Amino acid sequence: MPNHDFFCPSCKFTLRDQYRSIEVGGQAQLPDCQHCGYPMIWVVPRPRMDLRTDGDGASGETFQKFTCRDGLNRVVEIDSLHKLREVERESEKMAADGLGQPIRFRGFSQNASNMQSNTFGEPPSEKIPDDVKRKWGLRGNTKAAHVEADGSEPEFAYGPGVNDSNTSALGDT
Repeated sequence: MPNHDFFCPSCKFTLRDQYRSIEVGGQAQLPDCQHCGYPMIWVVPRPRMDLRTDGDGASGETFQKFTCRDGLNRVVEIDSLHKLREVERESEKMAADGLGQPIRFRGFSQNASNMQSNTFGEPPSEKIPDDVKRKWGLRGNTKAAHVEADGSEPEFAYGPGVNDSNTSALGDT
């Protein structure tokens, strides 16, 4: 929404978030000050790349500091995007060596254009080995999951208190 700010040089009053259509623009129809009646001037907006900001951005800093824990459970202060990526890379190296999971800051890696996709590769999925499927009688998508090593069908035992007389899903008729 095209909202604009106006400043009164006489009494230093600032009129904030005044709507002006795109066709009209912010510099057209300058308002008069509500306090002293002096004509106000248009405040040139400063674009911001990051909505998470501290202060007014006059020093050029637009990254809001925060603390988190790194891959070794140490408290780390993230004060820049560079430091954030450094912590991610360090945790990925440790995960490759078998020390924990990689730390990923998804909010700094995804935007509206890639929200529906996983930006860190394929989603994790656990594959159940065939011998475990045979042991527990799990029927997978392949025929090999329901056939014993000798080619016969596996026999499934009932649990405690269950026998052939009470296994029907239809109930007594």
